Amino acid sequence: MATLRKERMKKPRTLLPPVKKEFVACIQQGWSPQQIVGRRKLKGDPGISHETIYKLIRQDREQGGTLYTHTRHRLKHRKRSEGSKIPIKNRISTDQRPPIVDTIVDTKGRFGGWEVDAIVGENNRGAIVTIVERKSAFMVMEKLP
Repeated sequence: MATLRKERMKKPRTLLPPVKKEFVACIQQGWSPQQIVGRRKLKGDPGISHETIYKLIRQDREQGGTLYTHTRHRLKHRKRSEGSKIPIKNRISTDQRPPIVDTIVDTKGRFGGWEVDAIVGENNRGAIVTIVERKSAFMVMEKLP
């Protein structure tokens, strides 16, 4: 049924200007998007999700508006971490390793196959390096500065 509904609604839904004005007025009065949706359901108006109203608030904020300041949390709960991935220098692909490594990894048949990994802390503060011998599962952990 979901697939049929998606086919029926080819274009994304748009909010009509009078409905937008109603939402903006309610938000400026201190209503939450969930309260607006609930009130519309009680009135029998067509259903719109609270996420659609949040989307409207976010668009307003990106355009320099102040509508988000009327929400209780000022959209702070939607922030995502802005950490970036740090590429490994001189990285070698697993496709380029010698064939003996693959047999050790698959069978754990020989002592001396070590695996090294690093766990980096939040905001790249601190790290732990782990070194594990594959066959015996002997592990060494050390905290890095």
